[in-house]
Formats: sequence, structure tokens, C-alpha cells
Amino acid sequence: MHVAGASSFPLSSSHGVKCSSCCVSFLMETLSVLLMTFFTISHGYTPYRRFNTYNAGQRLRLCTSVSKSSFGYKMFASNGPLRWHVISPCCRGGKQSPVHLTTLGAACGQPYTLTYRQPQATCVSSVTYNDGQTASMTFPKGRLSLYDVPHREGSRFTLGEIHYHAGITEDTGSEHWVEDTGYGAEIHLVHYNRKYSGITEATAKRDGLVVIAVLIQEARTTPNSQLRRYVRLVSRLKANDAKLKASMRPLRLLPRSKEFFMYEGSLTSPPCSESVLWLVMRYPLQLSARGLEMLRNLPLKNGQVLATYTNVRPGQELNNRLVETNFPCLDRLGIFNSPHI
Repeated sequence: MHVAGASSFPLSSSHGVKCSSCCVSFLMETLSVLLMTFFTISHGYTPYRRFNTYNAGQRLRLCTSVSKSSFGYKMFASNGPLRWHVISPCCRGGKQSPVHLTTLGAACGQPYTLTYRQPQATCVSSVTYNDGQTASMTFPKGRLSLYDVPHREGSRFTLGEIHYHAGITEDTGSEHWVEDTGYGAEIHLVHYNRKYSGITEATAKRDGLVVIAVLIQEARTTPNSQLRRYVRLVSRLKANDAKLKASMRPLRLLPRSKEFFMYEGSLTSPPCSESVLWLVMRYPLQLSARGLEMLRNLPLKNGQVLATYTNVRPGQELNNRLVETNFPCLDRLGIFNSPHI
């Protein structure tokens, strides 16, 4: 690895031994690791790796929407996750989602917030339907807007859809993992840039989408009333049901703690367009085992239920992307399963 600014001619050590540029590179890399370890232990934070930087010139894979019926989640099927790149070339990109998240190597303690112009108690009309892969809840255009999004300055993002992913056990249903921990399910709040007509157009734009991911942890009860309401709506859906209309307070699906991980990524299903800024909430919501079972039993058009093959995409390589947090990385043990509702 070439180190920027390093001399290209041989250097001499204190013992008179010549040190090549490779040696210098090795010494500098070792020094950076030692410094990172020192700051992590003594100052309570982790400086991000110097190769984890945003590269505006990096080529993104941006694809348009594909039919839900063209892909599935049976791992080794001809239309399964291992062959999604045949359905959409974007699924073989270098900035794919989901990923496993950790504070190790992250840029911690950034001054980022979640800013909605509307209060959390805002009630809006919604339509929930079974799209054959999940239960999607849609909202009227422009009712709920996200402002001051990091790396998207000057743009406003509208909440257009909520959907979920679920597995078959309490730790295989979340697409994102946090500090080597998986969860029973994961809810996605999909926002699109207001300068585009909707999610479909925004999917193919590099600044098109912001998705807030909320992890769902199995527990004895479900304290969050809006999560209970969403699950009840899902339980009423059949494979060929008409759309269900209901009023919702979707911003109350966010955990009380607004701490999150952030990274640049993609849609987690075809077309896998790399147009998503991900905000993954640090702490999960709690949902009862019965509630998780309702999510898993969503009927699909082929007569099976969602849990047969799940709708969870396997984790993707981070590929040196920058991960940021809006919280300081102070405690590295036992904090990520704390219940924050």
C-alpha cells in the first residue's frame, strides 16, 4: 500500500539498516493501529479507519424497479438471493445492503439528529396491503417530512412507505445486525427525496432515498402501541385481500432513543439500487412472541407463509464504506440489548 506523502527513497534506521518504502508503510500502519487502540481505551471513542471515507467519484449502481414476482428468497432457487444479480445488475454492486454494523472503525459521536417538522403524535391516514413479499403501508404524499439529513443537505424527504422483514427465530429476522446481534424482525421507514415524484423515480437517483431501520426484539409484551397496531393490521391481510385503510402515528414507531448508525447503501431487494442512505436505530423496539408469529405468518400468493423462506437478504460486504454514529462509542459491552422503547 502506498502511503501518501511518504518518501520514495530508502530511509535508514537508528541501527543503520535501510528501510524501504514498504517498511515505512508497514511502520506507519502499525503506528496508526497503536494510536487507534490508545484513543479507544483512554478516551472512550473509536476514530474511523482512514480508508473509510466517502468518495463522491465512486461509481454507484442505480437501477429502476423490477416486478416483485420476478424474485424470491429461496436461497438456491433460480430467482433466489444468490442470483438476484441476473434479475438486476445492481445487486452485484460494491455498496450493497444490509450489512453487519459495529462501532469498531466507525466515525462516532457525529452531531446528527432525526428532524421531522411534524410532532411524533401526528396522525395520518394509511393504506396497508400484501405485496407478495411483505406488508406495505403507504401514506399521502407530503404529510410527514424528514429534514436536515446528513450528507443530503438542502433536501427534504417524504415518508412514503413502511414495510417489514422477518425470519424464523428471534435472531434471524433482522436484515441488519448490530455488534454481532440479530433480531426477530426489522421495520423500514422509506423516505424519498421530495424533488422526485415518488419512491419509484427516487430509486434510480443517487440522492433518492433515506431509510430508517428499526430493529424488533422478542419480548414478553409489546409496549409500543403503534407497533401493536401495525402488527394487528398485518394479521388481517390475506394473499388476495383488498387494501386496509387505517389511521396511524408512524413516527411513534421510532424508539425513544434517537441514536443511530448511518452508512451509504442500497435497497435490500431487487433492483438493489445504491440510492439509499441508511439510518439504523441503535436500540430495538420490543414485540411479543405472538406478535412476531403474526409477522411470520403473512400469507403469500403461492399458498405459503412468509416464514417459509423469510424475506431477509443475507448480509453484504461493507467494502470499506464509512459507518457513522450520532452517539459516542463509550461502552463496548452489553449495551445493545438494553430495552429502549
